[in-house]
Amino acid sequence: AAAADEARTLRETLIRQKAEIEQMQRSNEQIRMRLEALQGDFSIRVADQEAEIRVRKEACEQSFVEAERLSQELRQAEQANKLLKSQNLDLQYHLNAYGIPVLSGSDFERNLLERAKIGQSRFFPAILPAMPGQDPVPIVLRGDLSAFHLASLLSFLANTNLFGVLTVLGQNSAAKLFIEEGALRLVAWNDRESLCSIPNLLVESDLLTEDEVATYREEKLYDLEVVMRLLYEGRLERDTLRACLLEYTHLIVTQLFEQEEGTFFLQQGTILFDKQLLFRLSITDLLLRTAAHVDQKQRQPQV
Repeated sequence: AAAADEARTLRETLIRQKAEIEQMQRSNEQIRMRLEALQGDFSIRVADQEAEIRVRKEACEQSFVEAERLSQELRQAEQANKLLKSQNLDLQYHLNAYGIPVLSGSDFERNLLERAKIGQSRFFPAILPAMPGQDPVPIVLRGDLSAFHLASLLSFLANTNLFGVLTVLGQNSAAKLFIEEGALRLVAWNDRESLCSIPNLLVESDLLTEDEVATYREEKLYDLEVVMRLLYEGRLERDTLRACLLEYTHLIVTQLFEQEEGTFFLQQGTILFDKQLLFRLSITDLLLRTAAHVDQKQRQPQV
């Protein structure tokens, strides 16, 4: 009996150990499969990293090529800027000749006096840039009168407190309006033959005779040049000339309001002009007065 019990115990122990061995074999198989999976994953990652390194190496090589190309383009741009600067200077000369001055710079006043001495005339003072060093004076706003009427444009400038010289170009004429703090300070145009020119206005106001303004007509002076000549020659006082310029402004703006085609641009800056001749005409008051004038004109019976 004892031998049978011992045999049975040994048999059970053998069965148990055999089961444990099988379990260990299964665990080893799982470990082996997991190790193979990890090896495969590692190989894939190594391949991906090698591919990424190759891509980055190619990108670095391309970057060097691109840097060289950009450096070459920069040198070409610098040469183009020098050429553009030269063309701008030439453009300034022609614009000044047409009466659209854009000259600026530290030697502006000296250049202005030199041009005056050699007889180069302009219908409006040249523009001084708002920020030193700007050459030419930049254009901050431009447009077409067919899309943006002058009255709406002036109202916009007054409400936004934009300042500078507004140039209005028609088919055969150019007008300039110096705007500051929502008001017109000086206005002129390059039409010497206009009925509302300064010489005609002075004659109609009995301030001068036709014979007295004949010299200015013969010299083909612009309106503001006539004003400065009258001032320097002592023929009229500043207050009188400023009043004439104010009335002259009303006449010009009224005609400009009737202009439906043309272009405009605004250069932000100030002007070199006798400050005691500058007036202050509120744009809002001007628009109200012009609207009333137009309404009265429309109400008049047509003959």
